[in-house]
Amino acid sequence: MYIKFWASWCSICLAGLDEINTLYVHNKDFMLITIVSPNFREEKNSEDFKKWFSGLEYKNMTVLLDEDGIVSSKYGVRGYPTSVIIGSDGTLVKTTLGHNSNSQIKLQLPDNYIIKII
Repeated sequence: MYIKFWASWCSICLAGLDEINTLYVHNKDFMLITIVSPNFREEKNSEDFKKWFSGLEYKNMTVLLDEDGIVSSKYGVRGYPTSVIIGSDGTLVKTTLGHNSNSQIKLQLPDNYIIKII
């Protein structure tokens, strides 16, 4: 599973949203989740975030809300964007800071974490 933590105020995150939105449409190989943390590290509150995000054109991606950064803290997110890879057993495999292109995301996943769709 690939998880991308991002924030509405992060210019690098916003520049990469189109790629993530595209990956949601074309990815059939692995689970992809994006997470924003309302009321954590200067992020908007949930209501303001939802209103802001609904005005964007990224209709393919799902954004999970991590109220007060509970999940972000668990995975040691210190800056945005941060990506983590979670193994099939639920353990943290890798953490990457900064933007990853879609091709970089796919290269980071070990073969045994890719779900082959026939």
